[in-house]
Amino acid sequence: MSEDYPAYPIYDVKFKWPQEGEGCPDGTNGTSMIFMLREKNISEVNDRAFKTVEQLAEKYNVHPSEINIEVKFQRMEEWCLHWFNHWTFDRGLSDDDILKSFRDYVWRMSRLNRESQKYFIGKDGSRYYRDEVCLMGAEDEWRWKGADDTPAPCRCKYCKEQGVVRINH
Repeated sequence: MSEDYPAYPIYDVKFKWPQEGEGCPDGTNGTSMIFMLREKNISEVNDRAFKTVEQLAEKYNVHPSEINIEVKFQRMEEWCLHWFNHWTFDRGLSDDDILKSFRDYVWRMSRLNRESQKYFIGKDGSRYYRDEVCLMGAEDEWRWKGADDTPAPCRCKYCKEQGVVRINH
């Protein structure tokens, strides 16, 4: 984490449940979510996880007790990954300071990924590499955008309502 910016707790919650059918060769299905809170709060983590269990149970027609939940504290960090964007809490920083913060984050996570060098063996025996921290293309600064391809960071009305800033990539 950076000494220049505050860090927040990031949690990874995985869900797994029994399901037969196409795309479920081992008889299970699953999903996960990553989120960041302003401070460590296991009660809020549990609340979010159990609300998601209720939604998954309804969507996939399984009893909530059949859904296995795995909660993992990932790290303290200033940026949190979402689908092809990262976000942080809006603390009133200028756009330039937000971009510097994100640039520093991407550099730190890229360095962590190079240092961790995690290789795995696939079911077919092939070796593959997986990053410790997924950046989803954030390494390419030319991808950084706000809402509707405006310049980064995003400060649209939805971000403002949520008290966050985003960088889409």
